[in-house]
Amino acid sequence: MKARAITAAEREAQIVALWKGRPRQQRTSEHVGPFYNWLVDYAPWLVPQSSASIERIRELVEAHTTSAEASDDPGRRAPRQRRQRHERSDG
Repeated sequence: MKARAITAAEREAQIVALWKGRPRQQRTSEHVGPFYNWLVDYAPWLVPQSSASIERIRELVEAHTTSAEASDDPGRRAPRQRRQRHERSDG
């Protein structure tokens, strides 16, 4: 039985899942380089085969990257976004 090729969407989802699985203090923009190197060493099939592959990884994890200030305080959580309340009309 031949293994099926992984799709780009599956590859990207796995990269994001691995990034999100890291401790919060290791998900800052400064940690993208070491994460990329880790991917190259331990999961090379996930790394895009181009000279700009680190930039692609950076784009994928950007939405899940924490700020350096937030990562300094492990007990601190990101502020929640407030939902807009809708008025109920009884009529």
